[in-house]
Amino acid sequence: MTKKILIAVGFSGLTGTILFVLVRIVLNTPELNYDYFQTAIVIQFFHTLVLLSFAFKNQYIRESRTKIVYYFFLFGIVLSCIPLYLIHFTGATGVIKEIYSTITIFSSGLLLGGWVTIIYMGLMYRSKNKKH
Repeated sequence: MTKKILIAVGFSGLTGTILFVLVRIVLNTPELNYDYFQTAIVIQFFHTLVLLSFAFKNQYIRESRTKIVYYFFLFGIVLSCIPLYLIHFTGATGVIKEIYSTITIFSSGLLLGGWVTIIYMGLMYRSKNKKH
C-alpha cells in the first residue's frame, strides 16, 4: 500500500506544481479570475500532504483503514479539483459551470469521508504499550 500511496502523492504533487507554475507564473494573465484555480490548488496540495503522511503510517494502524483513507482522498482530489481546473481553463459559464460546481461539491464528500475515517481511526486507536 505504501508504494501506491507514494506514487499517487508523486503524481498529485507533480501535476499541482506544474499547473501552478504554468498558470500563475508562465501564463499569468491579469484578466483571468484565479479563484477556482486557487481553490483547486489548495485542495490538491493539502490533501496530497495528508496522503503523504499515510505513506509513513504507524505500524498500529490497520492496513484496511489506510486503504479507505487512500481511496477517499485520491478520488476526492481528482473529482474535486478537475472540475475547478476545467472552469478556470475553459472559462465555463452557465449550465456547464453549474455542472462542474455540483460535481466538485458532491466529490468533496469523498474528502470529508477521508477525514471522518481518520477521526474514527484516532478514536479506535489502541497502543500496544500498556502502563502498569
